[in-house]
Amino acid sequence: MKLHTGKARAFGKARRDLTRVWLLAAAILVAGTWLPSSLWTLNAQPPGQRGNAVREDLVKKLTGKKFRVDTQTGRARPATEAEARETVEQLTTLLPTPGAEPEIVRRSNGTQIANVDGLFNRTVIARPREDGTIETRCVATLEEAVAFLSGETAADLEDR
Repeated sequence: MKLHTGKARAFGKARRDLTRVWLLAAAILVAGTWLPSSLWTLNAQPPGQRGNAVREDLVKKLTGKKFRVDTQTGRARPATEAEARETVEQLTTLLPTPGAEPEIVRRSNGTQIANVDGLFNRTVIARPREDGTIETRCVATLEEAVAFLSGETAADLEDR
């Protein structure tokens, strides 16, 4: 009968730990492929060809606001009208339309199931501060996102 030594036990533990790491990595990889398909296609079409009706009032509100970062200086710079339009298009794709009704399925046994997929989306957006840091906010509506990017303070946004 052969007794296990400390080295053999340590090797077995290391092997189990490595197996757990690989299993965790595989689970993360699989979970990443199950992201909503709406996120996969966000930038699949060029701006202006996404088919979303762009709200011009929101484009005007963002035009000239300092929510873009200059790649050379790293400082906030005003957005052009084209950049504001592209931002509104992307946010429209990410955030739900207010007042959208969930699809309700009635089953033969009397139960009702509401499909709320995509109706309660939230997204985190960021804007540059004057001191070079980034401020983030979790938003639920297009109006809230544009208000944040246009420079309204947190107190202004919470009063809504």
